[in-house]
Amino acid sequence: MGLFDALLKWFGLRRESPREDGFTTLNHRAPLRSEETAGRMPEGALLCREAVLGRDQRVAGYRFQLRESTRNRIRRSSRIVHHVYAEVLVGGLVQSDIPCLLGHRLAFVEVPDSFLSHASLQRLPSDNTVIVAVALEDPADAPSGRELIDAITMLRSAGYRTGLRSECAQDVPQGLVGLLDHVLVSGTDFDPVACEQLLTSLRAMPHPPACVATDLATLDDFQYFHALGAQCFHGPFVSRREQWEQTELSPDLVQARPLLAALQRDAADAEIVALTKRNPAVALRLLRYANSAASGVERRIDSIEQALQLVGRARLARWVTMVLFAGHPDHGRSAAALEAALVRARMLELLGQHAGRDAETLFLVGLLSLVDVVFRTDIGRALDVLAVSDEIREAIVERRGRLYAPLALACAWEDGEVDEVTARAAECGIGPQQAADLHLQALRWALQVRN
Repeated sequence: MGLFDALLKWFGLRRESPREDGFTTLNHRAPLRSEETAGRMPEGALLCREAVLGRDQRVAGYRFQLRESTRNRIRRSSRIVHHVYAEVLVGGLVQSDIPCLLGHRLAFVEVPDSFLSHASLQRLPSDNTVIVAVALEDPADAPSGRELIDAITMLRSAGYRTGLRSECAQDVPQGLVGLLDHVLVSGTDFDPVACEQLLTSLRAMPHPPACVATDLATLDDFQYFHALGAQCFHGPFVSRREQWEQTELSPDLVQARPLLAALQRDAADAEIVALTKRNPAVALRLLRYANSAASGVERRIDSIEQALQLVGRARLARWVTMVLFAGHPDHGRSAAALEAALVRARMLELLGQHAGRDAETLFLVGLLSLVDVVFRTDIGRALDVLAVSDEIREAIVERRGRLYAPLALACAWEDGEVDEVTARAAECGIGPQQAADLHLQALRWALQVRN
């Protein structure tokens, strides 16, 4: 199903009630949190999902692991504690259905090397899951080489792809040669000589595993590992903003301006209809939507005037912006940015619905907050062309105003900052656990739309 077809499915339909996020209370099983932080961060915040790009910079999959703050807190804990958190991570993924919504994209799930034989892993879908073994700092009770080989062989026989997080060539046991599909290499404080040696050794293996370069901060880091031959790439560089002031504006943005401007200033129906007709792509898609099952209307809609009456002005502005984003060519990292924007948009819409106001406007705030990364253009120029309201610009560019708090909460959630999430959730009139539920709903919705 294409993105536009998915939009047809979602517009006007009743959403399912949210499922539980699958994260049970951990303090009863592994009381690690200090009194200061205990109970302040919802269990759903433990899960971190980040895009993994292929060599063409398109989304090839997602990396699922515990958030960095959680990983740091339990780094020197016992293996039992690591297993508890790994079970929570896997259980949350299973109950959220997220791996099943990824389509052809891969789910890289990182667990301790001694967890590979745990029964919970078999509940993950095998067709697109890469189970990545991670060695813990404490070698006590670590699996032997034979046990590691047996566990990975068992996973492969069940249809799973397998991976290993590695820092050097010596980290890949000889017995695993030919059994690994991926090797994850961290780009944090990397040694160029060691990295080159590792990738050279991987390529020399009889069945070379794909190298996944992780934690790449800048485009320079990406280009370095790309030149070395890595196949997949992960890190903050994916959504990093660049100097795009001189970049030519997308024709799609320019073409959409008159119609969006007319909707913003509440122009007469006749003007909106005329502007819609001047954009054949929008007109045809509007009629297609109006005559789809999503509209809930049995009689045929055969005019723009009728379609406008059916859709309504507020939803039309949102819908035109969605079509604009959906029709934009997938230029590398822009696809990952679009998925992030969809998650933000849906989360902000849900926050608006909870507050009983501004749901449609907040959806646009979330969607447009990454318009510069999606279209690779200066954000101020893009918002000018799209003729957004002063309130939307104030929230996105100036980071203030009554529409800013929900956007700040969504951004804080992406960053995983405990105190910031708690404070921003309070500003929105909800608790951190409810914010976790809304984010999970938004993530599932975005994956379904993009699948």
